[in-house]
Amino acid sequence: MLADKLSVHIQSVRLYRERLATLQAVWDNLSLLSQMSGDSTDMHATRTAFEQLSVTLLQRLAAESLNKTLQSMHGRAQVAIDVLVRNLFERTADIGFICADQEVQQFLLQPQPASDEQQRLLRKRFAEYVAKYSVYEDVALLAPDGTVLLQLSGEPMVARSTDPLVKAAVTSNAAYVECFRRIDVFGGQIASLVYAYRVAAANRTLGIVCLKFRLQDEVQGIFRKLLNAQDWLVLTFVDADGVVLASSDVWQIPVGAQFPVVKTEGAVVRFAGREYLAVTHAAKAFQGYAGPGWTCHALIPVEQVCNAETSAAALTLPPQTLAAVRRNALVFAAQLQKIPQQAEGIQRELNRAVWNGHIHIGTRAGINHAFSKVLLREISHTGRKTQEVFEQSVSELERTVVSAILYSSRTAAALAVDILDRNLYERANDCRWWALDRRLVNHLGSADGGVTTKSAEVTQVLRRINELYTVYHTLVLFDVHCKVVAVSNEQGDALLGTVLPEAWAQATLSLPNSQSYHVSAFEPSQFYTQQNTWVYTAALRSTVGRVVGGIGIVFDATPQLRAMLDDALMNMHPGSLAVFVSRNGRVLAATARYQPGDVLNVDRELLAPPPEGDARIIALDGTYYAIGVQAGAGYREYPGIQVLAMVMVPLGEVTDTHLPARIASAEQMTARRSTTDTEYLELATFYVGMHWLSVPSACVLEAMNADKLHTLPEKVRGRAGYVMFDGQAVMVVDLAMLLDGASRASRSGEVVLVRAADGKLLGLLVDSLGEIPQVSVAAVLPMSDLRAITDRMVRGEQADAPLLMIVSVERVVAAMNGG
Repeated sequence: MLADKLSVHIQSVRLYRERLATLQAVWDNLSLLSQMSGDSTDMHATRTAFEQLSVTLLQRLAAESLNKTLQSMHGRAQVAIDVLVRNLFERTADIGFICADQEVQQFLLQPQPASDEQQRLLRKRFAEYVAKYSVYEDVALLAPDGTVLLQLSGEPMVARSTDPLVKAAVTSNAAYVECFRRIDVFGGQIASLVYAYRVAAANRTLGIVCLKFRLQDEVQGIFRKLLNAQDWLVLTFVDADGVVLASSDVWQIPVGAQFPVVKTEGAVVRFAGREYLAVTHAAKAFQGYAGPGWTCHALIPVEQVCNAETSAAALTLPPQTLAAVRRNALVFAAQLQKIPQQAEGIQRELNRAVWNGHIHIGTRAGINHAFSKVLLREISHTGRKTQEVFEQSVSELERTVVSAILYSSRTAAALAVDILDRNLYERANDCRWWALDRRLVNHLGSADGGVTTKSAEVTQVLRRINELYTVYHTLVLFDVHCKVVAVSNEQGDALLGTVLPEAWAQATLSLPNSQSYHVSAFEPSQFYTQQNTWVYTAALRSTVGRVVGGIGIVFDATPQLRAMLDDALMNMHPGSLAVFVSRNGRVLAATARYQPGDVLNVDRELLAPPPEGDARIIALDGTYYAIGVQAGAGYREYPGIQVLAMVMVPLGEVTDTHLPARIASAEQMTARRSTTDTEYLELATFYVGMHWLSVPSACVLEAMNADKLHTLPEKVRGRAGYVMFDGQAVMVVDLAMLLDGASRASRSGEVVLVRAADGKLLGLLVDSLGEIPQVSVAAVLPMSDLRAITDRMVRGEQADAPLLMIVSVERVVAAMNGG
């Protein structure tokens, strides 16, 4: 098992293993001493139970610690490859459109070689393209035979390309050709990611356009967003053969290294004399595109598996939140829920054994009473220490589980907002590129511009663009008077010839240059059936730079935003939801529960997260949520918009269940017998709700688990049922009913068997057992309330100490008999 193999590297597991081993040695000694003392307290069962639970606890602690690291690795590896593939998907559309560009076609239709002026103009055109789509490093234009006609970066690297890319671009039935290798056109020294396709007109191939993608620049940007300076995780992109194409740490994992693909949830691999925990993730296909067949291979040195960013050390959870988390089977699995229950059960058995041991000491002859009492106190003390270790380790488990969920929610939020930023980056580029289309510019700049019969040509241009770019709902072309000239969507035909009242139209006409664009507020649009959306716009300019109109891209916000949020939730817990929200808390889109325009009732701090994002536990509308928040930071030179992504994972319902505070121990509050006391009273103490009660130990026979309680067919006030003892049925009284008028009887409680003055047996149903202290008779005070079931109380040493009440068995019997 992977967790067992790596547990030696998990600091918390090592710590608790050492502490439990020390306690186990103490238990061994106490068990032996208990047998020698003859105090009738059998420690073997308790020792064995603690030993078995220790093994289970350490296994779960190792498994959950490893799971936390694996979640971090899986999450970041999946995000890395998916973000890259989404980027490359956009490139598959770009190549087709630039090959359809009129100026490229006209250049190729002219006799070759072209004049210097013709080359200058086309190089300027390519420079405009790369200035807007900055993901490209170079553009090359080739003749069908591979002759290099023009290269943006300068003089062609080769006069004629012999790469198979040329033939593939000319003959492919696909809409693009994608290849990653050393290509002579771009120097051939290092591998290049290139998108190519043919330029065709009049049913013949005129040439080939090749776009060189800035791969290393892009992947390093992805790595920077997913990793920080303290991270031990290494992210790599590998090809189908496992060869590393890009690495976040080339000193550890260099480019060109080869790894086997990890087909399991995680595996240990060796490289350069070092062991790494590794995971591999393929891309999730986006609109049918799965990328070049690459995967993301994430590795972390095995000795650093618990030094992941998801450390839970600083995570503190209120008891009510922990209680809700424990009840949620989807968050805190049944096998984890059992550990605190088992530990509590073992401790209760131990408490009962020690309690009964104290009771029985006084009835046994031939044993050293003083030694036995000291031994029983030591057993009780060791039990509490063991329980503390279990509570601390279970708390560590809970923090580990919840911190992993918090990290996952923050990662999912970061993915959602990154997808949004990258998508809108493309829209900002697209509007500026289509604003350069000569067909659109010439129509608006002509003397008979506006809505005319010639508008059919530009309408077809817009519709052709809209057909291939499914993220657009509508494209709208307007003139310098903000009058609508053409729309791509037939639903907008009714608006032809109307003047746009929207502020974005006028703002577009004031843009300073071809690199400028404008984006509207997220607001209802008449081009989008009055639904909220963004409209990206750019100005169209004549050859002399005069603004002749504008083009607007109406983003299809409703399905696109929902799809982005759905993708972010792909691997999250069932019931999780994701939301895009503005800085003032207004919902833009949500996967569930919220509608656009709703306002989130969350702390203002969550609406202003730090650059690295935020994650915390909140109570919202009756449910505890692990919420991750990330603000948009833009992409490349695109600054982004003021939008937050929130991912919320339900942890459990908020309830009013009161978690009882533990009454301070008898050692702190009881007036103990001093060395000068001549008379003392030994009391057997127990708890009923928040009441601290006792009976003289001389009248106690023993305590037994309340699961031995048999209920009565008829309900009689104060009677909980009966238990069998020494062959006779003994009535059990529900003390909570007598004290508070409401039963809290539970089979997880205890039954204290007592003997009344007349020799009859009676059972008292209590919540839990306390200590058996010896108190000075002088500290015992009588009570005058004859209606109470308590007849005395013990004065504490401190004035503000809670009072220990002594139950009168005779008064309990009288109360049950109607007295």
